Amino acid sequence: MGYLEYELSQTAYVKMMLHVMKHPSSAVNGVLLGPKPATPNGDEPVKAVVVDAVPLFHGLLSLAPMTEIALAQVEASFADKGLFIIGYYHANERLGDNDLGSIARKISDRIYANCSNSFALLVDTEKLSTWMSSPTISVKLYTRAGPKWRLADQSLDRLMLKEPSTLSILKDYLGEIRHKRIYDYGEHLEDLSRDWMNPTIMD
Repeated sequence: MGYLEYELSQTAYVKMMLHVMKHPSSAVNGVLLGPKPATPNGDEPVKAVVVDAVPLFHGLLSLAPMTEIALAQVEASFADKGLFIIGYYHANERLGDNDLGSIARKISDRIYANCSNSFALLVDTEKLSTWMSSPTISVKLYTRAGPKWRLADQSLDRLMLKEPSTLSILKDYLGEIRHKRIYDYGEHLEDLSRDWMNPTIMD
């Protein structure tokens, strides 16, 4: 049986985690971009490569018209680069709340409708308070099985970081307080000078 390998670029993982670290007491979400992955066929793995991440909102999250507008704008902005929304990330407000809740599932379903091999990453908020002293991959992989999202079976679907230096780069950026410089789509709506694409955050 074929399976998917989900490979996160340094840019995607760092931007996602900077967004989460900027709002440690709020629910946070965003989308993950890459070429559309093929469907596994046979015993060989198919790799889903995440190239970039776009922070969407923090605070009160919903699949409201504004979220739909944000998703449409992201899709339109990256289509000419051959990138699509292939994943969703979410962090819950409460420390230790590691449930992919109804809002996260609804937004993931919206993405799945356009990409049948899409996935969701739930940030493990329990690890955030000690992250600087013990850097680790702090997300859980969810994939869809039939109509439901489930925690991925690591024997079938695997999550990895593309660059070995990703965690050390993130630690350096947090030490520089760089997470204060990342803006999500919601912050852009409040102040149009805040660029939700964050083109210089990795410079």
